[in-house]
Amino acid sequence: MPGIYLGAILFSLAGMIAIDLKCGLALRTAPRRTAAAVALGTAFFLLWDGVGIVTGVFVKGDSPLFVGIDVAPHLPLEEIFFLI
Repeated sequence: MPGIYLGAILFSLAGMIAIDLKCGLALRTAPRRTAAAVALGTAFFLLWDGVGIVTGVFVKGDSPLFVGIDVAPHLPLEEIFFLI
């Protein structure tokens, strides 16, 4: 069933955001700082993935659960949302 992995990641992300907002952990108290930290962390790990892909350490496996959209060679769309 294509897309189930991305759906699970987005469902988990929505749950984390809901808990964060309910308990006032980061998003409600410092939204810009939180967004900057998430963006910087995501960018760092995307660069890390890029280095791993170029050196041949990381390769995308085949799974019927992926949507099938590649942002770059061996970098599926799901990876970006996983890193966020």
